[in-house]
Amino acid sequence: MSFYSEMLAYLHRIYRNDLYINAFLTAFNTPYTKLQTVITRLYYLLHFNLLDEEGCKWWENLLNITDAASNITDRQSKIKAKWQSNKKISITQIQEICDLWQNGEIEADFTEGKIQIEFISSYGVPGDLETLQQSIEEIKPAHLPLTWLFKYLMKKEIHNVMTKSEMQTYTKNQYCNVGVEE
Repeated sequence: MSFYSEMLAYLHRIYRNDLYINAFLTAFNTPYTKLQTVITRLYYLLHFNLLDEEGCKWWENLLNITDAASNITDRQSKIKAKWQSNKKISITQIQEICDLWQNGEIEADFTEGKIQIEFISSYGVPGDLETLQQSIEEIKPAHLPLTWLFKYLMKKEIHNVMTKSEMQTYTKNQYCNVGVEE
């Protein structure tokens, strides 16, 4: 519904045919529509998950993100992580960045003098891991090492438990048990 017809609907039916009222509403329709467009655009800029290509470019320029990801959701995740990195660093903040990342549940913990990042919900090494690694490397203290723990399918989870068709739904790299440490 346009501004003109919406405002006209608010008026009493006697005033709807008034020439002055119609001229005023017609004149104000264009600036109001432009203003509404600007307000909507600003609203989308304030919510990272609503960003489009132009909004991502604006935030990447503002936050000095030079290596933009290829698709829009990865770019939104990177912008969210960069925005979160402007706070005082803590394991809670690293967990918040992990929560912003799109590929499943991740648990961040500080154990034995290391930051441990454990992938809970997905098997194997998730795609676009580099974005998460860069985001965490950027905010973590330089003296703390990172430990990455990935979830893999074990023989006991497969043997006499899964059918052949169920096993074929997993990729080859999801069938080993290795933790990678930096």
